[in-house]
Amino acid sequence: MTHRVLILNPQMRLLMPRYQHLFDEAGVETLIHHTEQNVGEDELLDLISGIDGVIAGGDGFTEKVLAGADRLKVISKWGVGVDTIDLEAAERHGVKVFWSPG
Repeated sequence: MTHRVLILNPQMRLLMPRYQHLFDEAGVETLIHHTEQNVGEDELLDLISGIDGVIAGGDGFTEKVLAGADRLKVISKWGVGVDTIDLEAAERHGVKVFWSPG
């Protein structure tokens, strides 16, 4: 099974040409979602099915989104602060949450 990672963070989207080979070498399929704003609950519900990991910005990972994420294992937040991620719901659904300060 191929792992699928959804790239939501605008800065990471810009850096993907530099890092795409690492995903390819690991056999990870990347799906880049182009948006100028943080992705909200309804849009995330449309995107999250079949996704194993997310590189997120300030996107709203609510209980409803996490419950609808059938394969999600990890959310990596670009930058500090995870206030848009329901950490209790993530734990209940077995989703690890990380962030990258600095």
